Amino acid sequence: MPRPLAPVHLLDLPGAQNAPAAGLAEMFALAARLCPSAPVLHLAGPEGARALVVPPNLHQPDPEPPAEAVALVGAALQAGQPVAALCAGALVLARSGALGARLVALAPPLHPLLARHAPQARAVSRPGALWDGQVLTAAAPGDWPLLGLGLMDRLAGRNTALTLAAHYSGTLPEAACPAPPAEDPVILRAQARIAASTGPLALETLAADLALSPRSLHRRFRAATGLAPAEYLQAQRMGRAAQRLAYSADPIGLIGLDLGYVDAAAFSRAFRRAMGLGPRDYREAARQAASSAAR
Repeated sequence: MPRPLAPVHLLDLPGAQNAPAAGLAEMFALAARLCPSAPVLHLAGPEGARALVVPPNLHQPDPEPPAEAVALVGAALQAGQPVAALCAGALVLARSGALGARLVALAPPLHPLLARHAPQARAVSRPGALWDGQVLTAAAPGDWPLLGLGLMDRLAGRNTALTLAAHYSGTLPEAACPAPPAEDPVILRAQARIAASTGPLALETLAADLALSPRSLHRRFRAATGLAPAEYLQAQRMGRAAQRLAYSADPIGLIGLDLGYVDAAAFSRAFRRAMGLGPRDYREAARQAASSAAR
């Protein structure tokens, strides 16, 4: 029988909405019946958690969260652990100081608060859930099914997530991450380091940061993720580029520069090789798909 995954921990925050927590608990309970290896959802005790979920606040959009909760979120983000936040729960991620320049699905009234706590983060107003690296966000409290499906997709596999989607009439959020978080804690840190990088990242530098030889890093990384570190880095960057093309109005050249490409032409060539479409065509196709889904 497959070994059950470590639990997902839902942070217990003052004033948090109860409905999303109840819905997620029901979804995870159903997943456990459908898939013996699906993670369970714990409402208390983050020790050994596989992922963290931050709920929205019922009374205030931006209350001062407990310092312990902010510290837990920051440590999880820095370690490369999956962290999910619903609506204003994303502001707890922002307060941790470890959110970085990620895209965050958030209702427009909360955008100024995100900018206050995490100036580099980019707010996205489109409905639904959005992965950026190991961070999953959903803009509205009612989007908790999409948040749960996204976590199941990453942690328990696509088949379990698709089975649940049939029960909850949800769609799986696209992920700007080429592989699930590794069980190997050293490779989990490597994934976090790659997710945080922008320019060139030498294998030797990454290996030295992890106190490994380049050969050992390559072997352990491939065993944990199925990809070589360089392949993972390239796939991660192309995934992030696709997210920004689909969800932001950033100029194509700026996206390429932010991801470490010397100019727009080099970025366009790399993106076309990886995705089968140039950046401009990909953006247009994503906008058309979003427009069709909104009708």
